[in-house]
Amino acid sequence: MVEKIAKEHPETIKKLLELKRYDIVQMLVAKGIFDLRQTKLTDDGEQLSLLAYGVKHDLDDGFLRRLVEMGAPIPPYVDGVPLLKRVYERGQMKLFEDLIMHGAATNIQIDGMTLLGKLLVDGRTEFVLEGYYFGTPPRYYTWSSKFDPNATGANGQNVLHDLCERYSERIFMILVKLGANPHTKNNDQETPVQLLFKLSGEAGGLPRQEKRRIEKAVSNGVKKYQSRIGIKQ
Repeated sequence: MVEKIAKEHPETIKKLLELKRYDIVQMLVAKGIFDLRQTKLTDDGEQLSLLAYGVKHDLDDGFLRRLVEMGAPIPPYVDGVPLLKRVYERGQMKLFEDLIMHGAATNIQIDGMTLLGKLLVDGRTEFVLEGYYFGTPPRYYTWSSKFDPNATGANGQNVLHDLCERYSERIFMILVKLGANPHTKNNDQETPVQLLFKLSGEAGGLPRQEKRRIEKAVSNGVKKYQSRIGIKQ
């Protein structure tokens, strides 16, 4: 009976969602009654996919993650806000990770920073240092492969500039190895190293020994980058 009503009246799905009968919705999707790629729900005059509707109305994380696993198309924006920005700012990290695994657009900005820069400034170094298994059979992917290391933020900066707010020599070198350009200048014509020393100076300055160590490490990183793209020393 439910299947017949749902097939004849697609908006029935909204009522099921209001009642939090996510199990029935998943069953209808699995049986092909609702096609995740075709079914649209009317909301404030907009036609939204089931996943976009669910994110907009902050439905249950587990349900949204199941929709992603079932192949729901991933919208780049929801209600005018980048999908990953909306999910990240709500602290829905499992959903955030699932969306990235399934191809959500990562070339976005949060607080004027690149998405990867924002993650690193927030202390989420796993998105550079770690990876995950995905697919059948499972294959290993690095999180960093899902980001453009030379994406730019609001001030024309790349992830290396963003990292200056929470500098880590190790992460900086890994990013350079991954292709982040240490020569890039932001809109203020500052390279990442110039910005790092500027910010450290405003905070009272770095000890001379530490400054020399950073300069040496960054220089080594630049050489590695130049060698990788074929620039002669």
